[in-house]
Amino acid sequence: MKLHGRTYNPLMPDEAPKKKKRPFWRKRVRRSTAAGEHKPVMLADITGAEAETLIPRIEKAVKAYDYAQTGDYRIWPGPNSNSFTAAILRTVPELGVALPPNAIGRDFRHGFYAGWTDSGTGLEINLNGYAGIKVGWIEGVELNVLGLVAGLDLRYPGLKLPGYGRIGIASPVTTALAR
Repeated sequence: MKLHGRTYNPLMPDEAPKKKKRPFWRKRVRRSTAAGEHKPVMLADITGAEAETLIPRIEKAVKAYDYAQTGDYRIWPGPNSNSFTAAILRTVPELGVALPPNAIGRDFRHGFYAGWTDSGTGLEINLNGYAGIKVGWIEGVELNVLGLVAGLDLRYPGLKLPGYGRIGIASPVTTALAR
């Protein structure tokens, strides 16, 4: 049998064509149950008429995302998957959600930015995701240095620690059934 111009004999593994290894950032999604890893956390639960009004806006924001082309993705400081999610949250502040402090890339914005926080409940100054400060009801008080966030959560008292996340009173998720 011929593969890519070479003869391949299934009985001789040395002759088998080698599979290219995927770079670590292109590996398939895996589930991990290792101790100490962060488990997914629900940040919001919206259904019904409210969801029906927000879905078209979210879909429009997805289509308008500035960094959707091949090669735009950068792990740090962004744009990455957290930058994408943060961009959607900025476009639809009615979701009332802020990404956790250990979401690397969440603060990426192209160039200098001074204006409303992602939730629209405070003010932010940001320099390309490398440095910034936020003060808002949902975000709390945050200092971002090289993508690491430290700060205080005002709404649900807690401490935001670089690389770790948050320690304090757990923020409840308002479920659609509780509304």
